Amino acid sequence: MNYPIPARQTNFYDLENDEFGYSVYSLVVFATPEQQAAVQEIRDKVKVRRSMLPAHVTVKGPFSDISSIADVQSLIDKSLIGLNGVSVDFSGSQFKLRPNPNEFVAGLSVEVSPELAELHRRLLASIDPISTNSYPPEKKGEFPPHLTVFHEPASELESLGEQLLDDLDIGTGFPANTISLMGHVGTPFRGEWVHISEHPLA
Repeated sequence: MNYPIPARQTNFYDLENDEFGYSVYSLVVFATPEQQAAVQEIRDKVKVRRSMLPAHVTVKGPFSDISSIADVQSLIDKSLIGLNGVSVDFSGSQFKLRPNPNEFVAGLSVEVSPELAELHRRLLASIDPISTNSYPPEKKGEFPPHLTVFHEPASELESLGEQLLDDLDIGTGFPANTISLMGHVGTPFRGEWVHISEHPLA
């Protein structure tokens, strides 16, 4: 799914905490508690080194350089007017591994349904004009929804991670009725994600 390329862009890895205490922000829908627990069990076993949110799908990738969290929250709420909950569907997806010298990631691709595409389009249109886009796919005008199982496992446990994926069963998707605004504290990927607010999708 292609979207307009944002005008303001930045390197995700170069950001420091802003005046509100966050380096970047992101909008996500969380998987069910059972799915989160199953994914977290694997992350713990492979000793993931990257700061990761509980199992989720990003609906608006990381952004920075905002002047007001309240303004962002207001725009999110306005973007959701008239939208009902969406279903996240990864029934046709298989676990995919993307190992390379700098990162090792495993996850599931998510179907871009019309409802999910419209949700992303609205959030992108609302938030990009008041922020700087820090998400590599969106900076190329793309929306690749996915659920990441693990990212950057300990190098000696990469093979174990592949084995654990074979036994992981988290169903075929989940209902998304709430969007969460998250903020990242500290150097991207090496700090921690903090929950800021929730916004109902109904």
